[in-house]
Amino acid sequence: MVFIPQEFSGYPYWMAGTPYDGVDDSIENPCIYASHDGTNWEIPPGATNPVAPTPPGKAHNSDAHLAFDGTALHLWYRRTNDGYDTILHAISSDGTQWSTFDYALRLPQHRERILSPTICRSSTRWFMYTVKFIRQGNYKIVQRREAGDPSGPWGPPTSCDITLPDGRLPWHIDVCHVGSEYWMVIADSISNKGGDLFFATSKDGLSFDVAQEPLLSRHSAVGSGLYRSALVARPSIDKAGHESVIADAWYSVVDGRRWGVCRGEIILRRPLTI
Repeated sequence: MVFIPQEFSGYPYWMAGTPYDGVDDSIENPCIYASHDGTNWEIPPGATNPVAPTPPGKAHNSDAHLAFDGTALHLWYRRTNDGYDTILHAISSDGTQWSTFDYALRLPQHRERILSPTICRSSTRWFMYTVKFIRQGNYKIVQRREAGDPSGPWGPPTSCDITLPDGRLPWHIDVCHVGSEYWMVIADSISNKGGDLFFATSKDGLSFDVAQEPLLSRHSAVGSGLYRSALVARPSIDKAGHESVIADAWYSVVDGRRWGVCRGEIILRRPLTI
């Protein structure tokens, strides 16, 4: 999810996603959408979805992420189940025509699994967060890699300090750099089904303080579980004159074999320079 106040190719909001209706891996291919208000979405004129095709054999795509570098959009997505977990990357100067997708990361699946890439920028550095899945014990940790350019090369991983309540594990994440902080929204894993949504903050981007209560519970959502979500932060002043930061939140919802996207807000009532 990207918000560009000055607009990009005529739209302030841009989103990348992978359809999963009917829990069908074959259609889980990265697609691009644009919006004038962040709620009503359309395929931008000249664009063709999906941006990347279904891979051959048993492999399938998933977990798309979008970022803006000031002049162009960058799209990453994950390809898996062909013996590797691969993160691919392409760039577009207009949001409709994309460069050839190249490898950003490529790891043998027998060694480790990586999920849910999310990429953000701080000053001159780019950071890629992924969830590492360790088969033994069904254990998951969040790792961060650095690069000087969104195209890479990406450095070695550093494990993040993130503890969810009640022994829960991270599954899908989104991270954004807001002023001097890093914000993370975490969909936890409940038997590899959609769980609850948690909010975490960090000063250094590695050690995160996680709110002990869910930002949104799967029991209060419109579906039966919550999945990968995204944040876009903006400064605000309420009616009483208090400074705050509002984060628009888009979150995936699963209801049986049907999937959708909902939108909400997170409001932090404290001064924070963006």
